[in-house]
Amino acid sequence: MRKFLVICLVLVGLLAGVWFLLGGTIARWVVERTGTSLIGAKVEADRADLSLVPLGLTLTRIQVSNPDEPMRNAVEVSRVAMRLDGGGLLRRKVIVEEMILDGVRLNTPRQTSGATADRPAKPAAEPKAGTGERDKLRHVSLDPKEILAKEDLPSLKLVESLRPDIQAGKDRWQKRLSELPDKARLLEHKRQFDTLRSVNKNSDAGMLGAAVEMAALQREVRYDLEPINEANKDLERDFATLRKRVNAAQRAVNEDVRRLTEKYTFSGPAKLSTAILSRKFEEWAAAALRWYGRLEPFWAKSSGPDVLVRLARASVELSAGTISGNVQNITADQAILGSPMTFSFAGGNLQGLGALKLEGAINRVNPSKPTDEATLQISGYRLEGIPLEDQAGLGLELKQAIADVDVKAKLSGETLSASLSSQLRSVRIAIESKSGSNALVAAIASAFSDIQSLRVVADMSGTRERYDLKVRSDLAQVLKGTAGKQVLAKTERFKAQLQAAIMAEVKGPLGLGEMTREFGQVEALHRELLSRLKLVQDILRPSAARPGAKRQF
Repeated sequence: MRKFLVICLVLVGLLAGVWFLLGGTIARWVVERTGTSLIGAKVEADRADLSLVPLGLTLTRIQVSNPDEPMRNAVEVSRVAMRLDGGGLLRRKVIVEEMILDGVRLNTPRQTSGATADRPAKPAAEPKAGTGERDKLRHVSLDPKEILAKEDLPSLKLVESLRPDIQAGKDRWQKRLSELPDKARLLEHKRQFDTLRSVNKNSDAGMLGAAVEMAALQREVRYDLEPINEANKDLERDFATLRKRVNAAQRAVNEDVRRLTEKYTFSGPAKLSTAILSRKFEEWAAAALRWYGRLEPFWAKSSGPDVLVRLARASVELSAGTISGNVQNITADQAILGSPMTFSFAGGNLQGLGALKLEGAINRVNPSKPTDEATLQISGYRLEGIPLEDQAGLGLELKQAIADVDVKAKLSGETLSASLSSQLRSVRIAIESKSGSNALVAAIASAFSDIQSLRVVADMSGTRERYDLKVRSDLAQVLKGTAGKQVLAKTERFKAQLQAAIMAEVKGPLGLGEMTREFGQVEALHRELLSRLKLVQDILRPSAARPGAKRQF
């Protein structure tokens, strides 16, 4: 008996030794493999320690790589400690009563590549903000003659190709009209009809003779009507085609003015107000949706063991300071649990940031009607050195601003809606100061230097894959001050000068002026043909059929 007890104690000791020696290694392997499979990014843990009483697992330094930048971690956690429900493990359920995440950091560097075999790293994206061609507007000449000397004018090419066609059409219709019954012949017919109508109605013989002559005259007029009517249909068709082409040529002149004005001047406050920060918002929206997709496996149903984290507490270390919060009910079986996953984080007195509050819920209690919502409130956020969307290449930069931001987002099924409202104060927008800038650039710089506050609103709608982002601000209203009016005045003056120069170029000896004149001659031919047609129709009116007779209808 004593021998049996000794053997049992030895076996228990061996199992305990194996538990403490290998249990952590096995747990770390499971965590790394499962995490990598779920997230689609490489998950690594330096160490894993298991405890029996109470049952728990502690992981040291977990790294989750960024799939798009394998030499950086998307998330790095110094320590994760979790308290497990032992009874749940016997039922093939992983129930974490409480999880503590200490030292959560974002976007940290790695010593080795974190690329996974099934997901090669994407090349780093080129920066998009402030991508306007450098100095595009700063040193350009605003002399219209110099601009037109190096620019192609589609309107001029259109006029040059159209003018010969108009000339050929005019020559063709002049020839055809000369082959038709002329106005003198038709007027003679009308005179004869008028004479026959005035025959003495008291004389039967006179009326009979007039009726015979009128019938013969009508046959002759109808013979003249057929080619005139056919020619009129053909000319109306040709004339309509030429008019469309002439109108298109005239519109092309206006389009050249608009295109070159936009290319060589400030795009205007109304347009800038929607574009100045749109690129940044696009980047932020894309990043948020990308990380939503990466985290989705944590609440999406999987074929693995059932997992429930009742409460996770985390402290996230940002460059501005630390924010803390908790996440409740992390599980893919919300329908069984009957409660959604909720999260709440907050921080205050942060460096360059007054306060931050993030709250939301991932609701899959009714799997047929999934609804996810989140709100983010930030106050006193200091913005510095942000390059702005700058199609004119002026070197626009938001030097500084203090922002209060309010974000609301909701995803119902596949329908996405989100809004962002931001009030910026202590704003300073700068343009790179360089010698040689033209007067327009100087006026633009002065206009931006007057801006002290700005309100920006962004709305997103659609689906996660296809969404529309609209950004608007009160910048257009802000720029209506004295400096802004100077910019608009200089822009309008340049536009007027450019339009005059283009019109002079296009109207040249063989240009728009000559084309318009020749088209006017075609139009005159059309009017002449219409007058002949009307004259014939007047002659053949039923009321003039025969003298002294009433038409029966």
